[in-house]
Amino acid sequence: MQKPIFNSLGSNYSWSFAWQAVREWFGSHRQPDHDLGEQLVDKFGGQAFLTYKGRDAIWLALKALGVGRGDQVLTQAFTCHAVEEAITRVGAEPIFVDLAPGKLNPSVVELERGLKSAKKAKLVLMQHTLGVPAKIDDIVKWCGDHNLLVLEDLAQAIGGVDESGQTLGSLADAVVLSFGRDKMVDAVSGGAVVVRSAEAIKTAKTLYDQLGSVPRSNLKTDLWYPSLTNLIRATHPVLIGQVILKVCRQQGWLKSPVWSPLKRATQLPLELARLVLCQWHNLVDQVTHRHQIARVYQEQLVEISLHSSDDIERGSNQRFSIKVAEPDSLVDWLKQHKIYVADRWYRSPVDSGNLGYATSYRAGSCPQAELLANQIVNLPTHQGIKLADADRIARLVIQFTAK
Repeated sequence: MQKPIFNSLGSNYSWSFAWQAVREWFGSHRQPDHDLGEQLVDKFGGQAFLTYKGRDAIWLALKALGVGRGDQVLTQAFTCHAVEEAITRVGAEPIFVDLAPGKLNPSVVELERGLKSAKKAKLVLMQHTLGVPAKIDDIVKWCGDHNLLVLEDLAQAIGGVDESGQTLGSLADAVVLSFGRDKMVDAVSGGAVVVRSAEAIKTAKTLYDQLGSVPRSNLKTDLWYPSLTNLIRATHPVLIGQVILKVCRQQGWLKSPVWSPLKRATQLPLELARLVLCQWHNLVDQVTHRHQIARVYQEQLVEISLHSSDDIERGSNQRFSIKVAEPDSLVDWLKQHKIYVADRWYRSPVDSGNLGYATSYRAGSCPQAELLANQIVNLPTHQGIKLADADRIARLVIQFTAK
């Protein structure tokens, strides 16, 4: 019997990690957290502030950098709704910039076009989509020439390096990270911002000290999520897991990661900080593993790959992206073989999944992002994927494209 393979559904969690999360809920884990903030400062410099959600970190970073009402923020289309939410929370306006043709990120050419319609632009928020590094050296230089601040979002790219070999996040005015579900460092929930200037640090500290705490009910949901999803995946082949999954979704116990239970920024609970630290210590091994899996895909799927060999070697390879004419049909084909990749990132230029959130994105304004959203399928690279699994998935994709 072939084991089921999931892109998400807690695939980053081992049973030992799930047990640690349960222990955190019952308060039996009394070891100190060894200060996650210090780990981030060691890697990125500046000063770190820990938040409950990645969008909270973006909000705090924007506020610390002086972005507010009346300002505009250049950011790429082909993104998550949470990014737009954070920008609008501070009163700023997102200006969506198209992707470079055939790429997962914009270049300075697309930023230059976007700037022409953004007379009040103050900052560029640059993501490294699905772990593929943007040309951040060029982008930071261009921003300096145009007196724009740079905020790097490493939610999908922790562990990657830029073209000069520096850690991604080294060149920006501030860095934000997400530790949410299916991210590179996945502790169910969590975010962080690292700011560097003395003025930004002072502002961030003032704001951070005013943030509230996460309700225990929300923390309980987070800490039991790894055990629940591990149980579902383990029992999925004998139908029990499928029943549990259906019931959990019907009852609202498993919600989209785009959904946030809180509408205000909050501090990261200590219990989740310890889980982040646990995953953080595994980051190097995880990035190495994802490199190996991505190379297997690239060798067989190079004609439909959205990655270059350099992207794979420098990136975090959070997922391996391919483009096909009928992505939904490919998803259905893989499902027939117990490979579940329906959660395509992204299915629209500003994706909120099945939640249908409103967006200020104007249809037709970013044609490359719209085209890619209608073609992309993401293949899994997480710790549960073995080399033989990647080979099998690639062969199934080839069978589909040959039909």
